[in-house]
Amino acid sequence: MPDEWDERVQMISTDGVDLDRLRHSVNGRVMLPGEDGYDSARALWNAMVDRRPAVVVRCASSADVAAAVDFSEYLTARLPLF
Repeated sequence: MPDEWDERVQMISTDGVDLDRLRHSVNGRVMLPGEDGYDSARALWNAMVDRRPAVVVRCASSADVAAAVDFSEYLTARLPLF
């Protein structure tokens, strides 16, 4: 199941998605592939696992978690929460 979940997450396209909506609704950082901090934020303790989520949200509060979950529903997919 985790492999299928990871494949679905990696297939999410953020093209045409209003990411400013997410960025303005959280106090934490929102990072996309290629942006500063993305690779270190997505790194797991197990170096053999190399997941590349479409969006990484470094939540600063429970309100940020709620906003990230709401946004994932907006994308009609689940984003991994690390």
